[in-house]
Amino acid sequence: MSPNEALIGYQVKLLSDLIIQSQNPTVEERVESIKERRDQAIKALNQAVNALPLPRARYNLGDQVWLEGTYLKV
Repeated sequence: MSPNEALIGYQVKLLSDLIIQSQNPTVEERVESIKERRDQAIKALNQAVNALPLPRARYNLGDQVWLEGTYLKV
């Protein structure tokens, strides 16, 4: 389950491949800037994740854990 799905109850659809055609050069520049920054953010996140070693598992299958249910919906 994604964080969005847990918080708002559904999966948000990202339309990164949506083609926006406009006669306004400012809009075209803004769309290109957004695409470039999105690509930069993806690369930065991937580098950060790949640079760190994977964390060890704290729990094993069958372990009993305490679940705080204060904020769980019934």
